[in-house]
Amino acid sequence: MSADEEVEIDQQLQRNTRFAPPEEDNSWVMPTGKQQYHYHLANLMNFFHEPEVKYTKNSVFTRSELLELNPTVIRRWLTMKAYNKEVYNPDVDAPTEVRSSTIANAKKFVSFFMPNKTKWVNGVGNPTRHASVNKVISDVKKAEVRRRGKADCSKRPLTEKEFRKTLEIFKKKSDWKSQILYPTMCLWQFTLIGRNDDICHFEVEDPRGHPIYNFALSTRVRWSKNISEERNCPNQIILGSMDNNFCILIQLAIYLESFLYQYLNAHYLFTEDTSERAVTKLKN
Repeated sequence: MSADEEVEIDQQLQRNTRFAPPEEDNSWVMPTGKQQYHYHLANLMNFFHEPEVKYTKNSVFTRSELLELNPTVIRRWLTMKAYNKEVYNPDVDAPTEVRSSTIANAKKFVSFFMPNKTKWVNGVGNPTRHASVNKVISDVKKAEVRRRGKADCSKRPLTEKEFRKTLEIFKKKSDWKSQILYPTMCLWQFTLIGRNDDICHFEVEDPRGHPIYNFALSTRVRWSKNISEERNCPNQIILGSMDNNFCILIQLAIYLESFLYQYLNAHYLFTEDTSERAVTKLKN
């Protein structure tokens, strides 16, 4: 072998050792730290392989299987969730199946498992980061703003069954706050149709006997927001209930007897704290 050939071989070896060898499939292990994310990955893989394989949230996938995913698959999967079809027209179709936050979270959960975390470029990278995938989420958001998407269910009125269950959970505990304080606060807020912040501002001297009706109470109201004039905040009449779970008169009597016995000099109705941050602490 000539000297020139030996030099060429040495240079080739140096070039090869500058880069890491190809990653073997068995050297990569699917992340398992987020168990709540596995459902979404299984759902995606079922969509991708339908109808051949039925995966569950306990299924484990290899690196090669996950690298088969591409932006088109992710886009169509999210589109099916929102529009119940794989191809949609944002000007005609309405995403009435799920909210934009739902598919955004689904994308985030699946992204957690992707072997490549970089942006998708030239067929390589994380397919969930492709512009076409983000466009689906953007289109659903626009539809929601125009009242063409699924109605927002994050805020809704509390049902009677849920309210009763709240009181039941509190009263199952043995400490004084859970047995008496918190149920009283809940009923006080329910009776006055107030905000949590408003209830925390009430003072001990606010509730009193009604000057005319001996079967009712009267109370000054402490509105923390949206009230700028005193005439917009008249005293409220507090009535009892034939249902002892909803009767604020019974609950308030029990509460005041035990509360004032412990804290005779209390300033606020629902806390013994008299500091400047008493209301903030109680609200939190």
